[in-house]
Amino acid sequence: MDFRRHPLRIILPLTLLLFLSGGSVYYWRSTSVRLTADGQTRRIFTEAHDIKTFLAEQPIALGPMDFTTPPLATPIGHKTAVKITRVTLE
Repeated sequence: MDFRRHPLRIILPLTLLLFLSGGSVYYWRSTSVRLTADGQTRRIFTEAHDIKTFLAEQPIALGPMDFTTPPLATPIGHKTAVKITRVTLE
């Protein structure tokens, strides 16, 4: 079968697939991180390579004594979980 005569046989199914996927191509290429901060845990998709870059993308500010587990320099991998611990002095 000669596909040059019928380019819609390729273009139409690919367009339909992309439309039905709802733009999930982004989630396929990115990594999910489980973030726990301020009593809430949520799953966030990111393309960041380390925790410091990941947190810079989020609307979360770290205080001068706050810390993360694991440390900020840790690379993000499969099933990465980040916990922010808030420290206040009284």
